[in-house]
Amino acid sequence: MKIYKIFFLTVLSVLFFSSQLLAAWCQGKPLPEQKSFGVFETSWKTRFADSNTRLSKDKFLLTGELGYMKNMTPNYSIGATLYGSGDDDAGNFGIKFRYRRWLTKTVSFDISPGILLAGSDNYQTVKYPGFVASTSIGVRDLIAFDLQFQAVRYNNSGIFYPYTNISAPLSNSGTQTGWYIGVRFGSYAAVISTVTALVIGAILVSSIDDQYY
Repeated sequence: MKIYKIFFLTVLSVLFFSSQLLAAWCQGKPLPEQKSFGVFETSWKTRFADSNTRLSKDKFLLTGELGYMKNMTPNYSIGATLYGSGDDDAGNFGIKFRYRRWLTKTVSFDISPGILLAGSDNYQTVKYPGFVASTSIGVRDLIAFDLQFQAVRYNNSGIFYPYTNISAPLSNSGTQTGWYIGVRFGSYAAVISTVTALVIGAILVSSIDDQYY
């Protein structure tokens, strides 16, 4: 059996079993239907506004969250998630606190402020903690439209920016901010979106390799 067939069968198995588990654990409902529920989400976002951004090409941001929420009343829930984000050249990790308002049994409005605790950047020294916050409106914890703000402090020391004709000043510090908008996937939809991203990435890497080897 060729490797791509094994990969295809593995993906189908993961999607089937994970969808059953995540549908039961990560699709929240208000009281009295559920007392608590898990959070498993990924998102694809694009930056539409910023200040002091490293490179103009880094417009896409991938994020992931894993956590837990508890229904306090039939109208709202509170909880927390572990948060991670990354673009072409940097990644951040932290924790977010979440407040959810149930608009209906299936539609919810979330507000999620958080603290960035660690990360890495290829082109500058980042000072932590940073700040992240998002707001979204979603349906059945499967899909949501998400608006996010992120800010980190940085310090440059004569770093050269590839693909551009500029270098950072010898001493430059400030706060780098970004506004992002995009789609967030939850429960088994998060698994599907993650696998899709991995497949697309593998195809792109393979096409690049074919060009040079």
